[in-house]
Amino acid sequence: EGHAVVGLARRPSGIRTVGQLGAEPVRGDVRRADHLARAAMRCQAIVHLAGYFDFWEPAAGTYESVNVSAVRNVMAT
Repeated sequence: EGHAVVGLARRPSGIRTVGQLGAEPVRGDVRRADHLARAAMRCQAIVHLAGYFDFWEPAAGTYESVNVSAVRNVMAT
């Protein structure tokens, strides 16, 4: 419908993929409220699709930081 799309990506490979899909890539991390604010500056809506899933994650807090705190960041933006 003619919308311009901005895609937030944490890794360089994600930046390339976002660009190849036709969106404006912005490097950042959903766990950082300042990154979300920068990416959303000209946006009218946010669609949050980020999430973390693995059968075993050795770093304590990864699920919480990505799947809970990041959602809070998005909602606050």
